Amino acid sequence: LPKAAQLKALRAHLEQAKRTLAAALPSLGSLLEGTVKAGFDVGGAYLGFCSERAIVVNLAPLLRRWNEAGSPVELLLTLSHEAAHLLSEGGAHDSAWRQTYDELIQAAIVAGVGPAPGAFAGVGRRA
Repeated sequence: LPKAAQLKALRAHLEQAKRTLAAALPSLGSLLEGTVKAGFDVGGAYLGFCSERAIVVNLAPLLRRWNEAGSPVELLLTLSHEAAHLLSEGGAHDSAWRQTYDELIQAAIVAGVGPAPGAFAGVGRRA
């Protein structure tokens, strides 16, 4: 795919990651909608950061190592990571952050709403 199409796909995957977390934990829906932003820091190798008012997911490193199949999962994990910082009200990767992050990931898995077949799709769903 051309770079512009890859970037468009990454933006769509980020929106799907927001919908996935909101479906897993509906109380997060409005928080995610108002705080998550797509960023593009060409020089930055980081995938995201969180401030008191925003979660910024850096799409530049994902574009450099483009992987259509893996990007939705990586974006869900990155968004969960940064949301855990926002929700645990701390900057450190301490036990409170880890517990919040684990709960976010578990909720997405149990709800069976993962963004990509083979990632979380179908896990925890009842037949």
